[in-house]
Amino acid sequence: MAIVHEDTHPRAGWIEGLLAAARANPRAFLLGNRILHTDGSIWSGGWITWRDGWTTPLDARSAPQLMAAAGPYVVDWVGSASMLLDRAAFQAIGGFDEWTFPAVSTNIGLGMAGAQVGRTSVATPHSAVVHATQAMVHGHRGLYSSPLYREFLIGRSTRRLREKWSDVLDTDYEPRDVEAAIDDPVEHARALAATAARSNRPPAASPPPSRQSRELSAPGGGWPGAFDEGARDRLVEAQREVDAEFDRWVIEDHGQLRARILELDAGAAEAARAHDSAVAQVHDLSAECDRLRARVAELDESAREAARAHDNALEQLQSLQRER
Repeated sequence: MAIVHEDTHPRAGWIEGLLAAARANPRAFLLGNRILHTDGSIWSGGWITWRDGWTTPLDARSAPQLMAAAGPYVVDWVGSASMLLDRAAFQAIGGFDEWTFPAVSTNIGLGMAGAQVGRTSVATPHSAVVHATQAMVHGHRGLYSSPLYREFLIGRSTRRLREKWSDVLDTDYEPRDVEAAIDDPVEHARALAATAARSNRPPAASPPPSRQSRELSAPGGGWPGAFDEGARDRLVEAQREVDAEFDRWVIEDHGQLRARILELDAGAAEAARAHDSAVAQVHDLSAECDRLRARVAELDESAREAARAHDNALEQLQSLQRER
């Protein structure tokens, strides 16, 4: 089963490359390809997941050896802009986790669920699509491609992913070095080594339960993704819930920003007072320096007068001695 986003343009040989990778990797149930920017550069050749639930793409800077690979390779997950799924395995693990609706991070959880039953995610260099990045995020109430809405969705889905998969993430995934560069090849090589090791393990006894999952597709039967007559209403209601959550998030974020601004304002006022006090001290010190310079000048003049008086006295003494 192939999935392609509406803002994705497959290149020639796209599906053939994915099918060839599937035949060469029978354990793979989630297969992806090179996702390219509109200028032809690699945006993602697969992704890795870190222990905190955040992810980073593999590209020419973060994984140069993989990007030069001649064949398919194992990753944690592949981009949903274009992917091929083993339909039977997709059904067996319950399809996309609809708790993360709208569809952000669903493919991350899909890759993790597959790994728990002994299936892998594989990316191939022999298939490519051009993707207008995140053009499908239609935003909140028609605010197309809203950066704020994208920030909300990504943060929300990452929190939910972390909550659901915390045990697996804490046990099986590498910690992210937040001090390292996001495209550090050494960090990515470490994470990829862990990914390869996981891919060789036997499947878990049972996949983790799908906590807090919701059924937006046909409830009580049918393969994941099948819709009944009430599916549209459930989707609309789910979107309303997300909209309400977004509203609360914006209000909370606005309140936090306002509190931070007030804190910064108070800090700036204190800094201004400290600056004014320092300036006043500098002025006082400058005035004191002027007074000291004047006093030094007075003492210099007194010293010169004393020297002249001394010289006069010495001359007089010498004159008296000559007269004797």
